[in-house]
Amino acid sequence: MENRLRFYNTLNRKVETFVPNEEGKVAMYTCGPTVYHFAHIGNLRSYIEEDVLEKALRYVGYDVKRVMNITDVGHLSSDADTGEDKMLKGAKREHKTVMEIAGFYTDAFFNDCAKLNIKTPDVVEPATSCIPEYIEIISKLIDTKNGDGAGCLKDTTLGMLNDPKGDARTQLSKVLDQMSQSIVQNLNQKYGDDFIFAGADGHNVPFEVKTVDGKDTLYYRGVPVDAAVPNVWKNGDAPISVTKDGKLDTAATNEGCYLKMDNIKMMSVKEYEELYTLPNLEPKNVSTPVNAQGFEEYNEDGTIFEGKEGQKGGYYLMVDATGQPVNGGDKAGSLIKQEDYYAAVERVNSAPNRIEDNATPNKVVYVDKDGKVLQTPPANDAEKENAFFMIVDGKPSEQVMTEKEYEDAKCDAEKLEYLMKEFISLEKMTIGG
Repeated sequence: MENRLRFYNTLNRKVETFVPNEEGKVAMYTCGPTVYHFAHIGNLRSYIEEDVLEKALRYVGYDVKRVMNITDVGHLSSDADTGEDKMLKGAKREHKTVMEIAGFYTDAFFNDCAKLNIKTPDVVEPATSCIPEYIEIISKLIDTKNGDGAGCLKDTTLGMLNDPKGDARTQLSKVLDQMSQSIVQNLNQKYGDDFIFAGADGHNVPFEVKTVDGKDTLYYRGVPVDAAVPNVWKNGDAPISVTKDGKLDTAATNEGCYLKMDNIKMMSVKEYEELYTLPNLEPKNVSTPVNAQGFEEYNEDGTIFEGKEGQKGGYYLMVDATGQPVNGGDKAGSLIKQEDYYAAVERVNSAPNRIEDNATPNKVVYVDKDGKVLQTPPANDAEKENAFFMIVDGKPSEQVMTEKEYEDAKCDAEKLEYLMKEFISLEKMTIGG
């Protein structure tokens, strides 16, 4: 058949006439979606491009067989192949099994494709159905030898570090060169100095490891580097989704945010109520001689203040829900000084913010000591001692970070931790041949 297609070959950087392996036929593989969430318009752009290519090949006369995978396992949250499996994250987020998540979002993906007139490929293969083949291929790669006797993976960071030859600091400079630019930018912002990669002699590497109190710590230009994974609100190991304004996302708005815990403390419900709950007071009886508004005023001995000579007043009577004195009917034992009551009012008015639930207005979240959400409020003093409010230092919205910010910071922390360990091994390495 007449060949009318020319493509840019990224291998040799030239535009070439397309020649299939088999005359008149094209076997075509295109990468499919990771089905842990809905596809956005940027994702779908790729599938439009692949669809146009397939239809162009068919239009000029080729017999096309197109295969696409569905990634339903094994796609880690970081592009550096670190972090949590995205499918597991989706399952935890929606309290479903991985297969339920995969099925739902696979159907949603193809529904979106249909709306965009994207043809379904001839073969759609889930990743989970091909795991034995993956193991076989990877085993062959590991076993394959090239000319100098090293494995196919010799050019990875790990292979470079295990190279017993060469200057350790020069090798470290290569490791640094492989690290993502995000970590470099973060170090610049944090320590205010330009990041300098090591030269050929390795003398400009700005890292060192110091052992302080028995713990190895990585230093960047003399400043300890924080390699800790961000501390966010979790249920076990899974971060809990919140809204942009810092509320528990029970209503599933899916705004893709987590709550930073660094400026949040736990306070028992019992302690909070003791500090920030006003007592019920007996209301003013308008028939009494002293025509004051608000609450009934009492003398210290539990009698009503009537403005008579010798009476000082200055007290209010605390009552229960039925209007009876809180101290078993003893009025004198149920009094509170007016100044103490108004101090309590001021304290309550300045009470700190608590994390709320976005499903119901002003609904406060109750958690256990580990931060796990309690489904029912505590009913008595014993339960209130073991139930907690999450108290926010400032506005809840100020403690929010996006899922991407969390994953990027987590990735950077893991890289820094890795770098520190490998730096130590390099320093201990025998130099030379």
